[in-house]
Amino acid sequence: MKKSKIICALVLVLLFSTSLLAQGITGKGVKLGMNLSTFTGDDADLEGVDKKMRIGFAIGGFITYEINEMFALQPELYYSMQGAKYEADEVDGALIFRYNYIQVPILAKFNLSMESNIKPHIFLGPSLGLNLSAKYEYTDELGDAVEAMGIDKKGDVENVKSTDFGLVFGGGVTVGPAVIDVRYNLGLTTVDDSVFEDDFKNSTISIMVGYSF
Repeated sequence: MKKSKIICALVLVLLFSTSLLAQGITGKGVKLGMNLSTFTGDDADLEGVDKKMRIGFAIGGFITYEINEMFALQPELYYSMQGAKYEADEVDGALIFRYNYIQVPILAKFNLSMESNIKPHIFLGPSLGLNLSAKYEYTDELGDAVEAMGIDKKGDVENVKSTDFGLVFGGGVTVGPAVIDVRYNLGLTTVDDSVFEDDFKNSTISIMVGYSF
């Protein structure tokens, strides 16, 4: 219930902001991308396993509010598959964390050139993540081993914060209506909501392609 209220409030804020800025909106569009995600932080390295990137995807949309030819604000909203993967050292298998978010970055976008059809840009801004689900899975021989110990091979991760705050920065290029960008979402707060608040932060590299109309 708490998550649904947060999402509804966020949607209302975005709709209200869009109506206020409607006169200055110069672009809107959709984006699809691939995520390479893991955990960082003091407690993110686990004994007996190697930390790897988890591959996921992201999909959503954006609007662009142009301040001038060189600077614009770009709010975005997209579904993002994140998490991490830990491969076992001694046996075949991995521990995979699958965290799914609604990500809402508010980006300051700087256009580096306006003199051709190919326009490079850089961007920077805060991002709010709303956690939709958090699950774990032990695979292959590692899964069989933990199951023999009485541990479920898959299930929900407990004590995960419903919100996540990050800093997004990156760059890209616009070619006509098409846009390609590479970005890094640096988690600023731990995702752990237990009494111990272990230091696990999201860290996600995204390669995005989009179309503006």
